[in-house]
Amino acid sequence: MILNKDTRLMRILMLIQILRECQQNTDKGFTIEEIHKILQERLGITVSTRTIYNDLNDLVKKFDAPLRKYTSNRRKYYSLPTNWRIRTLDERILNRSEILTLLLLFKNMSSTRVFEEVIFRLQREFPQLGHILENIMTSTEQVVYWSENPDLEKNNLFDDLYYAILTRQVMQIVYSPFREEQRQYEFHPWYLKEYNQRWFVIGYSPEARTYDIHPLILALDRIEELNPLKDIPYTESDIDINSYFDDIIGITKHTELPVMCIDFVVSPELFPYIKTKPLHHTQRSKWHETEYGWFRNSIKVIPNYELFNRLLSFGPHLRVLGPPPVVEYLGLLTRHMHDNYTQDLTQLGTRFQSFPSVVDFFTNHTL
Repeated sequence: MILNKDTRLMRILMLIQILRECQQNTDKGFTIEEIHKILQERLGITVSTRTIYNDLNDLVKKFDAPLRKYTSNRRKYYSLPTNWRIRTLDERILNRSEILTLLLLFKNMSSTRVFEEVIFRLQREFPQLGHILENIMTSTEQVVYWSENPDLEKNNLFDDLYYAILTRQVMQIVYSPFREEQRQYEFHPWYLKEYNQRWFVIGYSPEARTYDIHPLILALDRIEELNPLKDIPYTESDIDINSYFDDIIGITKHTELPVMCIDFVVSPELFPYIKTKPLHHTQRSKWHETEYGWFRNSIKVIPNYELFNRLLSFGPHLRVLGPPPVVEYLGLLTRHMHDNYTQDLTQLGTRFQSFPSVVDFFTNHTL
C-alpha cells in the first residue's frame, strides 16, 4: 500500500480508533491477535505484533492513555474509553518527515477522498493543529516536487482500488494489455505500488492462476472497466509484499527464472553516482578498483525487462562482466540499438518479430 510501514503516526491513530471500538463491540476488549489483524487490514501494510506492543506502551507512557487491560483464561484484552482523545503531542512523532511526505503525497495525487480522510483524522485527534492542516488543505502553492505524475491516464481508479483493498471487495476488471486482446478478471486486490511514474495493483485472480500467473499485477492505465462483484468471498494475500520485490528491479517478476549474481564495472565518471544511489539493495557496499581504473561490484536479481532497461540507461559508462547469459542478451540488445542508427528506416519494422523475450531467452540459457 501507499502507506509506508514506518509511518508511525498513522499507525497509532488507527490503533487508538480500534481500541476505542473495543468498548462498542465487546465488554472485554480485543486481544493482541485481534488488534493485529484489524490494524493490518485497515492500513494495508504488514505490522509485527512487537510493533503493536511498543505502540501500546507509547500510548501509556507518552500520551497518558488510560489503556484498559483485562485478563481472562490467561489471555489479555485491551481497550480505551470511547471518549478519550490525545491531549499532548509527542514532538518526535509530529516532526517526523514521513508525516509531511504522506500528506503531500496524498494531496498531489488525484486521490482526493483519501487525502481528505487523512486530514479529517488528524484534525479530530489533534485539534491544536487545525490551522496548519487547514493551510495544507487550502494551499495551492506547491513547494515539493517528485516524479509522481498526476496526469497519468485513469489515475482516478486509484481511489476505487484503494477502498476495495481496505474493505476486502472483490472486483471485476476489464483489462487491455499492450498488443494483446482485452481480458476480463475476477480480481481480489491486495496492494498498490508505484514504479517509474505508473501505478500498479497487485492481487489474486482465479483466471490468471489457471495459467500459473500469481500474483496478478495490473497497470492502472490499462484497466478499461472496474466494477464490484457481490457475494464472492475475498481471498486474502498469501505473499509478503515487503519482500516480494526484493529480488528484482521494477515490477515484473519471472518466478520461473533464478536469481543471478550480475557482475559489472562502472567508469570513474559514473562511480560516485552508482555508489550513492545503488542499482539494487543487494549491491555490495565495498567496491573494488580494477587495474584499468574502473570500479567493480555486483547485484543479485532475477532478470527482467526493467533490469536491462536500467543497465542500458548508463550507456558506455557501465559494462556487465557476467554471467554469460546476461552478457549475451545485452549484446543482442546493443546490436539492435546499433542497427537502429546504421540501417535504413524501412528495415526497422520487422527486426523485433524474432527478438527473444527475457523469459524465452533465459529459459534456454539457464539450468
